[in-house]
Amino acid sequence: MFPNNPAPVLHLGISLDSLFDFSEEKRVLKKQGDEAYQKHVRATIQTPLEPAKAFPFVAKMLSFNDPQNTFVQVTIIANCRDATAERAQYSMHHHKLIDSLRPEHCRGLTAQFSSNALNKVLFKNSVDLLLSSNPQDVTNLLTRGYCAGHVEAGRARDEQFENHKDVVIAFDFDRVIGIACGSDGTCDQFLDNERYTDIRGIEAAWQREHECRKIPAHKGPLSPFFEKLFALRNLTEGCPNKYNLNIPIVTARTGLSLDRVKTSLDAWGIYPDEIFSTGWDCKGDVLEKIRATVHIDDGLQHIQGVYAKSPQTTPFYIPWVDAHLNKIKNRCQAPLNRFLPMPACAP
Repeated sequence: MFPNNPAPVLHLGISLDSLFDFSEEKRVLKKQGDEAYQKHVRATIQTPLEPAKAFPFVAKMLSFNDPQNTFVQVTIIANCRDATAERAQYSMHHHKLIDSLRPEHCRGLTAQFSSNALNKVLFKNSVDLLLSSNPQDVTNLLTRGYCAGHVEAGRARDEQFENHKDVVIAFDFDRVIGIACGSDGTCDQFLDNERYTDIRGIEAAWQREHECRKIPAHKGPLSPFFEKLFALRNLTEGCPNKYNLNIPIVTARTGLSLDRVKTSLDAWGIYPDEIFSTGWDCKGDVLEKIRATVHIDDGLQHIQGVYAKSPQTTPFYIPWVDAHLNKIKNRCQAPLNRFLPMPACAP
C-alpha cells in the first residue's frame, strides 16, 4: 500500500482507531452484530472517517520529513478486512495525511492491515513508540518491554489542530522517564518513589528523595522514546519549513525532591528544554501555557487535567506495570533475602 521506509530516526506505531474515529462503527457492531457492521462498512467505504485524538500528533510528526530525508516513519496497525482498509486509505487522502503535494508524508507512512497485525509489525520492525486506544494492548506491550501509551478513543478536538510553530512533547518524570528507587542495599532498594509514598506517606518519601538526591534514578519505560526525540531534534534543528521540537519535563516534584530529576538527567547526559514543577497544582495549567502538543504521564488525574485545562494537548497515558521493577531487580541481581518488609525500615 505504501512504499517501505529505509532508515527513519523515529518509528511510531499507531492503532487505526487512534488515528480515526470509529465510534459509530463500534456502536453498530455492539448493538447490531457483525453482519450489520459489515453492511455499514461497505455502505460508507467512500465516507471519510473523522480524525481521532492522535491524528494531529501523527500529522505533525510526519511533517519533520522532507523530499530528501525520511526522519519519521509511522506504521498504522489494524486487524481489519479489506473494506475497512480501503476506507482508511480514502480517509488518509481526504484529510491530506497522504498528499500529492507532500510526498514525503506518504514515504514515511506504512500500514499493516491484517490479522495479528501488531505482532507482525513488532516481528519486522524496531518501533520506538506504540500508541493504542486498547488499554490491555498497552499494558501487554509495556510488560514486554516496549514503549507504549494509551490514547483515548474518539474524535479529535478542534484545538488540537491549532498550527503553532512548535511541537511540544512534554513528559512526566516518575514512572515515565525515570524510576526513582531507594539506595543500594536498603530495604526499599526496589520500591519506586510513588509506591514508597503510598506505603510510608509523603513526608517520608520527601525525606528519602532528599537522601537520594545525588543517586540517579533508573531509566523508566518511556526513556528510549525520550532519547530518540533528542536525536530527531539534533538532525532537524534549523532545517527550513519544519516545526521546532521542544521536549520539556512537567513534574509534580518540588523543592529538594526535584534534585533527583536533575541528578538523573545529568547522569544520562540528556537535557530537556525546561523542567516545570507543578507541586499539587494541576499540570493542565502549565501544559496550556506552554501550548503542549502531547503530554505523557502515568497519573490518570493528570491526564484528566489535560482534558479539562489544555484542550490542544493530546495526553498519552502510561499505566504502571510491575515488570518495570522486576527488570531492575534482575539487573541488580539482588538475592531474595535482601527484600525486607517495609515495617522493618527506619522511619
